[in-house]
Amino acid sequence: MAASGPLTPAELAQRTGTVERCVREWLAAQAAAGYVTYDPSSGRYALPAEHAVALTDESSPACVLGGFQGITAAMRAEPRVAEAFRHGRGVGWHEHDPDLFIGTERFFRPGYHAHLVDEWIPALDGAHERLEAGAEVADVGCGHGASTVILAQAFPRSHFVGFDYHAPSVAAATERARAAGVGDRVRFEVATAKTYPGTYDLVACFDCLHDMGDPLGAAAHVRESLRPDGTWMLVEPFAHDRTEQNLNALGRLFYSVSTLVCTQASLAQEVGTRSAPRPARRACATSSPAPASAASGAPPRRPSTSSSRRARRTDRRRRWRWSGGGSSAVLPIAAQSVFETIAGTERTPARAAPACRMASPSAAAHAASRSPTRRTAWAMRTPDDRGGNPAVKFPRIYADERGETHIGVRDIPQHEARVGRRRTRWGR
Repeated sequence: MAASGPLTPAELAQRTGTVERCVREWLAAQAAAGYVTYDPSSGRYALPAEHAVALTDESSPACVLGGFQGITAAMRAEPRVAEAFRHGRGVGWHEHDPDLFIGTERFFRPGYHAHLVDEWIPALDGAHERLEAGAEVADVGCGHGASTVILAQAFPRSHFVGFDYHAPSVAAATERARAAGVGDRVRFEVATAKTYPGTYDLVACFDCLHDMGDPLGAAAHVRESLRPDGTWMLVEPFAHDRTEQNLNALGRLFYSVSTLVCTQASLAQEVGTRSAPRPARRACATSSPAPASAASGAPPRRPSTSSSRRARRTDRRRRWRWSGGGSSAVLPIAAQSVFETIAGTERTPARAAPACRMASPSAAAHAASRSPTRRTAWAMRTPDDRGGNPAVKFPRIYADERGETHIGVRDIPQHEARVGRRRTRWGR
């Protein structure tokens, strides 16, 4: 229908070798749903051009065919999911219908093709140059290997290893790499995010960290597997922090898929002991030592203007930098615990605040103005890649003027925070 123009049910049935009576009923259903249009004067149905992009063009990041296939497959696990609601042991990824694995790859692959090489990699400081020169890369939770193969095709001097605990997916990824002609530089192995071997210049996790039972343990292992100047690229679907912010069409989709797949997969794995917020404090808030003046009851001394300016300049030079593609990634775990795990015992004290975010408000506003499914790649570097005090090398948690907690970047003016198509630069 995309290339044929308006058709009657009989004409479409003839073109597709199907039964006209069944096609007629199906077309009426699609017209009622708004997928196709119907002209009662001619009795013909048409597929609008903009609908054709989403429903027929698998090279477009707007294509939803993989999503339809994946959701249909996920529903086949409904009896197991219903039982998991009673026993709480979840439903493992490997326990789902194989169409879920195929549909998931079909859903994400077009977005990787559109953004991974041209936008996300250049957003990571130094990653593009290192990949062009020749780097060792691990793709953790690789699934059918779509992201791994795309990177291997773009950077012929680098070598790639994809890891996934699901053996059938590893076999499928190996075949995909061979068919793409990159089998000499790409290999796939069965391993979990906490046990994969080797050290790497770049470790990537695409749309999988939120599915893990122990994301903190995975984050710690990623840090251990990075070379001194290595980078961790984390790509996750965009979502807001609070439930009421996600009560929309996209939130309906995300919560529904998570109920059937993501949450169940996490519950079916080992659950890290630090995944839940600690009862002694709010999630995403660390307690810094109270100043002596506070302990004595005296009002705190305000630093001089000149010393405050010097401190701010020093902080800007030493501050951890994130590079993003225009939106934030929100993890379904206590974010402060993640970064404590990554940073070991070295962390910058932060002020307590009631909520946490992983991007500045300017970046979040920019993301909200774009497609709701726009995604980002976050760069995380190890402490030896820059000079200065390692204690301030890791993502900082701070409270803005409204008392909201932010992780990684400050809410700096838009002319300083350039949230763009190819690179984000947070301050100087």
